[in-house]
Amino acid sequence: MPLMKLCSYRGCTKIIQDGVKYCDYHRKKFDISEKERYKVYSKKRMQDAEQKKYQSFYNSDDWKRIRDAIIANCFSIDIIEFFRTGNLVPGFTVHHIIPIEDDWNSRFDTENLIYISESNHQRIHVEYLKGQREKEQMQKILFDLKQKWNDAFVI
Repeated sequence: MPLMKLCSYRGCTKIIQDGVKYCDYHRKKFDISEKERYKVYSKKRMQDAEQKKYQSFYNSDDWKRIRDAIIANCFSIDIIEFFRTGNLVPGFTVHHIIPIEDDWNSRFDTENLIYISESNHQRIHVEYLKGQREKEQMQKILFDLKQKWNDAFVI
Protein backbone atom coordinates (compact mmCIF):
# COMPACT_ATOMS: atom_id res chain seq x y z
CA MET A 1 0.00 0.00 0.00
CA PRO A 2 1.52 3.35 -1.03
CA LEU A 3 2.16 6.05 1.53
CA MET A 4 -0.45 8.76 1.65
CA LYS A 5 -0.46 12.40 2.78
CA LEU A 6 -2.60 15.53 2.71
CA CYS A 7 -2.64 17.84 -0.29
CA SER A 8 -0.05 20.61 0.23
CA TYR A 9 -2.52 23.36 -0.66
CA ARG A 10 -3.35 25.31 2.50
CA GLY A 11 -6.66 24.20 3.98
CA CYS A 12 -7.18 21.23 1.63
CA THR A 13 -8.00 17.95 3.39
CA LYS A 14 -7.83 15.61 0.40
CA ILE A 15 -5.61 12.54 0.80
CA ILE A 16 -3.11 11.98 -2.02
CA GLN A 17 -0.12 9.73 -2.69
CA ASP A 18 3.18 10.64 -1.10
CA GLY A 19 5.47 12.28 -3.65
CA VAL A 20 2.59 14.24 -5.20
CA LYS A 21 2.33 17.83 -4.08
CA TYR A 22 -1.30 18.75 -4.81
CA CYS A 23 -4.61 17.00 -5.40
CA ASP A 24 -5.93 17.17 -8.99
CA TYR A 25 -8.10 20.21 -8.28
CA HIS A 26 -5.30 22.27 -6.68
CA ARG A 27 -2.67 21.08 -9.18
CA LYS A 28 -4.77 22.55 -12.00
CA LYS A 29 -5.26 25.75 -10.01
CA PHE A 30 -1.51 25.91 -9.29
CA ASP A 31 -0.60 25.30 -12.95
CA ILE A 32 -2.88 28.13 -14.08
CA SER A 33 -1.37 30.56 -11.57
CA GLU A 34 2.17 29.52 -12.56
CA LYS A 35 1.42 30.11 -16.25
CA GLU A 36 0.03 33.55 -15.45
CA ARG A 37 3.02 34.38 -13.25
CA TYR A 38 5.40 33.33 -16.04
CA LYS A 39 3.54 35.51 -18.58
CA VAL A 40 4.06 38.55 -16.35
CA TYR A 41 7.71 37.62 -15.80
CA SER A 42 8.32 37.07 -19.51
CA LYS A 43 6.63 40.33 -20.50
CA LYS A 44 8.74 42.25 -18.00
CA ARG A 45 11.95 40.61 -19.28
CA MET A 46 11.15 41.49 -22.89
CA GLN A 47 11.13 45.19 -21.99
CA ASP A 48 14.88 45.03 -21.27
CA ALA A 49 16.88 45.23 -24.54
CA GLU A 50 19.63 42.87 -23.35
CA GLN A 51 17.17 40.26 -22.09
CA LYS A 52 15.26 40.56 -25.36
CA LYS A 53 18.48 39.77 -27.24
CA TYR A 54 19.02 36.64 -25.11
CA GLN A 55 15.42 35.47 -25.52
CA SER A 56 15.62 35.98 -29.28
CA PHE A 57 18.75 33.84 -29.32
CA TYR A 58 17.11 31.03 -27.35
CA ASN A 59 14.12 31.09 -29.72
CA SER A 60 16.28 31.00 -32.87
CA ASP A 61 16.43 28.01 -35.22
CA ASP A 62 20.24 28.03 -35.03
CA TRP A 63 20.13 27.56 -31.25
CA LYS A 64 17.52 24.80 -31.54
CA ARG A 65 19.71 22.89 -34.02
CA ILE A 66 22.82 23.19 -31.81
CA ARG A 67 20.81 22.25 -28.70
CA ASP A 68 19.39 19.14 -30.41
CA ALA A 69 22.88 18.12 -31.54
CA ILE A 70 24.23 18.45 -27.98
CA ILE A 71 21.34 16.37 -26.60
CA ALA A 72 21.93 13.66 -29.21
CA ASN A 73 25.68 13.74 -28.48
CA CYS A 74 24.93 13.08 -24.77
CA PHE A 75 22.37 10.36 -25.52
CA SER A 76 19.83 12.56 -23.68
CA ILE A 77 21.41 11.89 -20.27
CA ASP A 78 22.80 14.20 -17.60
CA ILE A 79 26.59 14.09 -17.97
CA ILE A 80 27.24 15.33 -14.43
CA GLU A 81 25.04 12.66 -12.85
CA PHE A 82 26.57 9.97 -15.04
CA PHE A 83 30.10 10.70 -13.83
CA ARG A 84 29.11 11.55 -10.26
CA THR A 85 26.91 8.55 -9.48
CA GLY A 86 27.02 6.30 -12.53
CA ASN A 87 23.25 6.67 -12.92
CA LEU A 88 21.55 7.37 -16.24
CA VAL A 89 19.39 10.38 -15.42
CA PRO A 90 17.50 12.15 -18.22
CA GLY A 91 18.78 15.63 -18.92
CA PHE A 92 16.61 18.70 -18.93
CA THR A 93 18.56 21.63 -20.35
CA VAL A 94 21.61 22.50 -22.40
CA HIS A 95 23.72 24.73 -20.17
CA HIS A 96 26.27 27.32 -21.29
CA ILE A 97 29.30 26.69 -19.09
CA ILE A 98 30.46 30.24 -19.73
CA PRO A 99 27.16 32.16 -19.73
CA ILE A 100 26.23 34.11 -22.83
CA GLU A 101 26.06 37.22 -20.65
CA ASP A 102 29.81 36.80 -20.02
CA ASP A 103 30.85 35.80 -23.56
CA TRP A 104 28.28 36.33 -26.30
CA ASN A 105 30.66 34.95 -28.95
CA SER A 106 30.76 31.49 -27.35
CA ARG A 107 27.00 30.97 -27.51
CA PHE A 108 27.30 28.39 -30.34
CA ASP A 109 30.57 26.81 -29.17
CA THR A 110 29.77 23.13 -28.62
CA GLU A 111 32.63 22.79 -26.12
CA ASN A 112 30.87 25.42 -23.99
CA LEU A 113 27.60 23.44 -23.88
CA ILE A 114 26.71 20.59 -21.54
CA TYR A 115 23.44 18.67 -21.15
CA ILE A 116 22.25 18.36 -17.54
CA SER A 117 19.21 17.77 -15.35
CA GLU A 118 17.26 20.59 -13.73
CA SER A 119 18.59 19.78 -10.25
CA ASN A 120 22.21 19.92 -11.43
CA HIS A 121 21.45 23.10 -13.35
CA GLN A 122 20.22 24.72 -10.14
CA ARG A 123 23.33 23.51 -8.25
CA ILE A 124 25.58 25.04 -10.89
CA HIS A 125 23.87 28.42 -10.70
CA VAL A 126 24.06 28.39 -6.90
CA GLU A 127 27.83 27.97 -7.24
CA TYR A 128 27.99 30.70 -9.90
CA LEU A 129 26.25 33.12 -7.55
CA LYS A 130 28.61 32.46 -4.62
CA GLY A 131 31.46 34.40 -6.18
CA GLN A 132 33.94 34.56 -9.04
CA ARG A 133 36.31 31.96 -7.57
CA GLU A 134 33.52 29.42 -7.05
CA LYS A 135 32.15 30.15 -10.51
CA GLU A 136 35.55 29.52 -12.11
CA GLN A 137 36.00 26.29 -10.11
CA MET A 138 32.58 25.04 -11.25
CA GLN A 139 33.34 25.98 -14.86
CA LYS A 140 36.62 24.02 -14.68
CA ILE A 141 34.76 20.99 -13.32
CA LEU A 142 32.17 21.24 -16.11
CA PHE A 143 34.80 21.61 -18.84
CA ASP A 144 36.67 18.60 -17.40
CA LEU A 145 33.49 16.49 -17.34
CA LYS A 146 32.66 17.55 -20.89
CA GLN A 147 36.17 16.54 -22.02
CA LYS A 148 35.94 13.24 -20.15
CA TRP A 149 32.62 12.53 -21.90
CA ASN A 150 34.06 13.42 -25.32
CA ASP A 151 37.09 11.20 -24.74
CA ALA A 152 34.95 8.24 -23.70
CA PHE A 153 31.93 8.46 -26.01
CA VAL A 154 32.41 10.84 -28.93
CA ILE A 155 33.98 9.43 -32.06
